[in-house]
Amino acid sequence: MFPKDCTKTVVLAKWYRHTLFLGYNTGSEPSVGFVDFEIDDWQNACVRWPDFAAFFSELRHFESV
Repeated sequence: MFPKDCTKTVVLAKWYRHTLFLGYNTGSEPSVGFVDFEIDDWQNACVRWPDFAAFFSELRHFESV
């Protein structure tokens, strides 16, 4: 399902057509991406983070006590 120019892509996880991947197309440090191939316009709906630090910071949830 990835475009042909995504030759340096590593799939980390896949659940049905939801896919978490690494993209090495832009340099030595990979970007992190998430795509849902169920969406008709999946190429424009793909979410990308520039690196692992940005991806992991989005995963953190803090609760005020």
